[in-house]
Amino acid sequence: MGRKTWICVLAAALAGIMLAGCGARETAQKPQDVQREGETGTEEAAAPEDSKPIIGFANYSTISYFMDMGAAAHKAAEEAGCEFHELYHGGDAAVMVDQIEDLVAMGCKILITEETDDTSMVKTFQELKAQGITIVSCDIRTKEGVDYWIASDNKQIGRTSGENAVAYLKEKYGEEKGTIAILSSKTTTSMIDRAEGFKEVIAEYPGIEIIDEQFPTDFSAVDMMTLTDDILQVYGKDTLDVIFASNQTQVEGANSAIVTAKRQDVALFGVDDSDAIYEALQDPNSSLQSTVVQDPIAMGVQAVEAGLALYGGEAFESDTYNPDVVLVTRENVAEYMSDKASQVEALKNYYN
Repeated sequence: MGRKTWICVLAAALAGIMLAGCGARETAQKPQDVQREGETGTEEAAAPEDSKPIIGFANYSTISYFMDMGAAAHKAAEEAGCEFHELYHGGDAAVMVDQIEDLVAMGCKILITEETDDTSMVKTFQELKAQGITIVSCDIRTKEGVDYWIASDNKQIGRTSGENAVAYLKEKYGEEKGTIAILSSKTTTSMIDRAEGFKEVIAEYPGIEIIDEQFPTDFSAVDMMTLTDDILQVYGKDTLDVIFASNQTQVEGANSAIVTAKRQDVALFGVDDSDAIYEALQDPNSSLQSTVVQDPIAMGVQAVEAGLALYGGEAFESDTYNPDVVLVTRENVAEYMSDKASQVEALKNYYN
């Protein structure tokens, strides 16, 4: 054949291959066909089939709860083939805004967020929505702009602890009676809801009285120890039966104060987990009776899965997911710690 003939044959062959490839892509079944609410199922999802969005996490702080959530999200993102970035804002709303801008500049199309309160991010999230960013919020929910919210039912957490405290008082006195002090917050909605749930249970028992409630603004364990010590000074021996602490640092600080003061007449009931809390539950000299723990690992995984589904065009019947919580007591703490250690070991390469 002449040179021109060879070129024509080659061009025809290439065209045939390209058409065959296009036809294969058009007829191949997508790995996850999703249907939007109200659609017939014939439309394609919003994101291209082979799109791998970058996922960013504006996380709160480096305590174990948030780090476990971040590591679980990181692992889930990697398994989905997505690039993942995580930053910690330390509870500073201004820093969080800057970090979100950084994450968007990195190309993040899905943002997982741990807000400082329910209003500070409203304007930022509205701007992000205008850019087509998918937002999955954990724990505290901003009032506007969030596509999906993942949080434990904080009132249920409080109710679970309250029921355990009532059982303790009944065992102590033979009936439901006693006195309680509460450590809560006026700004952190999760802690407010926990205290409300706790009080809902206590309200059912006229013989149990809440005699003090404190609303600190600084939640460091050191400050919580000082605050609890002040409470113990006000309420002398055998005048206070129970303290309810509504987050990790409050539990740690309150337990340290009670142990230091040798006030074994005061029992502590709390929320959240940490190595110090687990140690306290196993320490015979500790006042801590139980803590209600959330599942940050399940929350991190769900945040990535929900973000990817929403980015791909899927709609959920509910925009809220409430993971289960667990009451960890002196009796079951060893078993719980063993199970948790196995989960953390599986995430060891994903902590930031």
